[in-house]
Amino acid sequence: MSASVYSVIAKGVTVVGANTMVYLRPNAAPVKILRCHISQGAAAATSEQQAASLFTVTGTFPTLVTATPFQHGGVNDSASSIVGGTSGAIGTCGINASAEGGTKIFGPGGGFNNLNCWEWVSTPDEQIIVPAASAAGFGIFLVTVPTAKTLWYSYITYAEIG
Repeated sequence: MSASVYSVIAKGVTVVGANTMVYLRPNAAPVKILRCHISQGAAAATSEQQAASLFTVTGTFPTLVTATPFQHGGVNDSASSIVGGTSGAIGTCGINASAEGGTKIFGPGGGFNNLNCWEWVSTPDEQIIVPAASAAGFGIFLVTVPTAKTLWYSYITYAEIG
């Protein structure tokens, strides 16, 4: 794998309702979004339809739980230029927002059954590039409020292309 590929991951979180699951905002290098995923992992969960959407946001950013990007590749590869943070500032990433903010512009999304998952994979003609030091952040939003609020999983896999 390329040394410049990373994932910001939410593992087994409890959601408060419809909220940002994973968020990032590049700093020194632009990023290409490669894959986005959201699923629910409670064994006793009741089957229900959910909705997820990718988004960009400007202005006020979500309040997040800090997360460190997972590094794909070897142990000697460099760490991501994006680091964990709670405020949505330039060069940070986080998970499971406790407060939303700003004006979201929703992109690709769809409905899914919580016993399965929703996944978006970039194709060459629909690549999402988030510029370095962008005024906008990028994330995955859980659009509907789930009945089972525990054990949610989500990630964004990205490549630093600068």
